[in-house]
Amino acid sequence: MARAKEKHDDLASVRETIESLWIGIVVAMIVRAFVLEAFLIPTGSMAPQLMGQHVRLQCPDCGYEAPHGMDQLQGRSRYVPGLRASCPNCGQTIAAEQNLFVRGGDRVLVMKYLYQLHRPERWDVVVFHNPQTNADNYIKRLVGLPGEAVRIVHGDVFVHTIVDRNGDGVRDERDLDLDGDGRFTADDWDRLDWQVARKSADMQQALWQVVYDTDYRPLALDDDDEPFWTAEPGSGWQRIGHGGTIFGFEGAGGTLRFGAGWRELFRPTNGYNSQMGNGSYQDVAKDLLLQTTLVAEDAPGTVQLELSALDRLFAARVATTGEVELLWRRLEAGRPVGPWQSWGSARTGALRPGQARTIGLSHADWQVTLWIDEKPLLTSPADYRPDLDELVALSQPGNEQALPTPRVALTGIEGAFQLWHTGVFRDVFYTNRPLNSATPDATGDYPRLLAEAQELSDWGGQPSWGSVNNPIVLRAWDDRPELDEFFMLGDNSSHSLDSRLWTRAASSLKLFDAAGEPLYRLGTVPRYSLIGKAFFVYWPAGGPLLTDRIPLVPDVGRMRMIR
Repeated sequence: MARAKEKHDDLASVRETIESLWIGIVVAMIVRAFVLEAFLIPTGSMAPQLMGQHVRLQCPDCGYEAPHGMDQLQGRSRYVPGLRASCPNCGQTIAAEQNLFVRGGDRVLVMKYLYQLHRPERWDVVVFHNPQTNADNYIKRLVGLPGEAVRIVHGDVFVHTIVDRNGDGVRDERDLDLDGDGRFTADDWDRLDWQVARKSADMQQALWQVVYDTDYRPLALDDDDEPFWTAEPGSGWQRIGHGGTIFGFEGAGGTLRFGAGWRELFRPTNGYNSQMGNGSYQDVAKDLLLQTTLVAEDAPGTVQLELSALDRLFAARVATTGEVELLWRRLEAGRPVGPWQSWGSARTGALRPGQARTIGLSHADWQVTLWIDEKPLLTSPADYRPDLDELVALSQPGNEQALPTPRVALTGIEGAFQLWHTGVFRDVFYTNRPLNSATPDATGDYPRLLAEAQELSDWGGQPSWGSVNNPIVLRAWDDRPELDEFFMLGDNSSHSLDSRLWTRAASSLKLFDAAGEPLYRLGTVPRYSLIGKAFFVYWPAGGPLLTDRIPLVPDVGRMRMIR
């Protein structure tokens, strides 16, 4: 009897184990199907925030380490011969002599249920079915919402919210007919109330890309050779240290200029992209951050951080006693004119000798911000906005040379202090590019039929969707919300195949209604193609464990929330 009972108990234990495993598998499948799923980033279209297949290079001159895209490789991760690339910090050539291990892309977690509960929001990082194939999964940043017109002007996203006049949703440009004559022409775009789309402070902090960081000063520079920072003759500035530069100031007056006359430093390039050089882009980034750590000395001191954007110069005046002020003045032919005007002042805690405070001044999305310890303290008023007509003119091909070179400087006003960890960074710069397909017959008949409706014989020379010269309307459907349209961009704008450039449409999409009218528009992602919001990098691509045949070790230090 005892043996029979023992055998029965063993069978019951095995059955319970199998049932538990089966329940676990079913729960995991349900979670994956409806709640949470992991995705692998295949390419560098969102770099350097999210990386595809890449290698990590370290500059032998300044020591800066940065990822370099290897999207062109196919198959599993492996070693490749040494590469020649450009350092994104100092611009020196990185000649990697040894073979380099190619890391896979970052792996991210995606909340699939989220968009069933509330609407997608601008700047979400979204995974969706690629409308060109309706099979591959893409990951991009959502920048345009249903019921909006979208236009990229000099690196920024501008939107116009369309007022529904017909009660049946926003369908096309006819909803933008301001004078009611039933016609909408290209000239009418300039009459719309375009507003710049601004990012949150937390997101902005995550998106800065290095222009030059003094913690990584090139070793090849001698004491008298400093192309990145130059001090006015007779000023109170001096450089302390070598590998990581510290600026010391003592006196009254004197300016330290960054990249004076060096226009190429401010190109919106990305070291992730090319093996040699960063491309031949002529645009000049105006959205910059100047950041440093102020260390107090015995005497009270005051430093002024300065940035320019087109015809204005901005300043953040910060004293070790705790007083801070945000200022601006006009520029004419690159020279300041008129007195400083205040946009507001505040007070923080005073610094005792030896204490440090991180301070910054930024211009991003047409907003000027004074940062204290990486938190926004003062910002420009709502009436600071661009002259859009002038900005559109400057954004036309061939007009890039009319863009002024940014002025970036540190001015010592009085006292004695030191500046540590000083750097200049730039924001994401969305580019305007021509469509990249010569003929509109790539997939099925849809591109051809759409081209005939638009009286286009080909895409050659056609401005990309949502560009400065070809804004796009994103339709909102009251009766069929699954057809609502969204606009997606990659942060690595110059190397991203996104909404701007799609000239194909999968035949499995909902392309036409029963009357033959188009339901899908090139350059958009319909709501039914959205998979979910990417929110966490749970497995950053790491290095090999002993050999590349053993699974990769994740780079735990780069696990992070996605902004």
